[in-house]
Parts: sequence; C-alpha cells; structure tokens
Amino acid sequence: MYLVLVVVIGTTAVLFASYSLVLVGKIFELNKLRKDYASIKISAVKDLHSGSGRVRLRGAATSSAKGFPSVLASLPSFYSRLLVVGQKGRRVKPYEKKRLTGFEIKNDSAGISVDPGKARFIVDRKILQPSEVKNNVADLLPEYLKGCFSDLLFMEEYLAEGSRVTAIGNVRSDSAGNLVLAAEKNKPLIISQCSDEAFQLIHFRFFVRLVLLFMSMMLTALIMFYLLFLFC
Repeated sequence: MYLVLVVVIGTTAVLFASYSLVLVGKIFELNKLRKDYASIKISAVKDLHSGSGRVRLRGAATSSAKGFPSVLASLPSFYSRLLVVGQKGRRVKPYEKKRLTGFEIKNDSAGISVDPGKARFIVDRKILQPSEVKNNVADLLPEYLKGCFSDLLFMEEYLAEGSRVTAIGNVRSDSAGNLVLAAEKNKPLIISQCSDEAFQLIHFRFFVRLVLLFMSMMLTALIMFYLLFLFC
C-alpha cells in the first residue's frame, strides 16, 4: 500500500510538472504574438517581396474562384467551422466540421495569396437554436445526433467573401515564384476580423488564463513533490 501511494504521488507530481512546462512555452508564444501584433506596422501588399519576412496586412478577403457557402449563414466563405454540442443538460459527443480554401488579401489594387492550412481564424460567428436551423444543415449531421436534434446548439465560425481582415504572417515564395502569406515554424498565421483593441484584449485574457493555470499546475506539482519527499 505504501509503495502504491508513493508511485501515485510521484506520477502525479511528474505529470503536473510536465504539463506546467508545456504551458510555459504557450505563455511565451502568446506573449510574443501580442507583441508582434502591436509592434509590426501595417504593410501595403504592393510593397511586399520574398524577403519581407513577418508582416501585418489589412485588406479584403477575396478570390477569383468563388468560395463555398457557410453552413449557418449561407454566405460565400473561405473558412467555415461548424460545432454542434448538446444543451439542456443533454450530454452528446460534440461534432465538428471544418472547411477552408485558399484566398487572397487585397489592398491598394494588389493581392497576395494566403495559405490557410495552419491559420488561426478570429472571425464572425453565428449561433442558432435547432428551430432556426434549416433542414439541409440537419442532413449534414452524423446519425448519433439526428435522434436528439432538438437538444442541440449550433455554432459556426466563418470568413465570408469580401470581409475586411487583418493578417499577420510570413511572406514566402511558392514553387512558381508567387508570393504567399503563410504560417512559419512557431509563428502562426493569424486572420482576424476584430479590431486591434479587441485582438489585444482577447489574447490578454488567454494570456492571464494560461498564467493562472500554470501557477496552479506548478503549485500542485510542488506539493506532490513535497509529499513524496516526506514519504521517502
């Protein structure tokens, strides 16, 4: 029994300590993103070149090829993330469906292609009750959700065609020599429809939550290590 207790306490201490160290990386990453967003000046697309590095752009999301209809808003979109969850105390496995396609950010009559594969979208959101959802949306659901349709809540994030966005990402050249705005290692591509002030506030809240979570995890780990020391 004594050995089992020591193993449990030791394992718990290591797990909490390991997770707190992961949070440290996330905290620094988020803080760096906030500083980048505030310090990098907005560039004009026409002034970009393959050596521009990390830039911040503001313009319209557009494409010569039409996007796809968003699920709930039914608008031509380049990004859509549908999330269906249970409500009214109904526990169901959440359902998520994500779609995206390439597009351009255009300003001053010039545009740059966006590689959205690893982008982080902060965009419009629509929330609907089951009574507001059209039948064609219900048809998209897996079978396990169709039997409890009235207990579901539908949420969708979407980037509609023509939306004004602010983007921060790395400029690179593709195989054909065309400029592309994309994510970089440890530096995400951000596509945001909110104002600069709202962006900073949102990420400051995330930053504070991560710091508090790190502190609680690390404190728990230290307590577990202390108990382990006492038992040993």
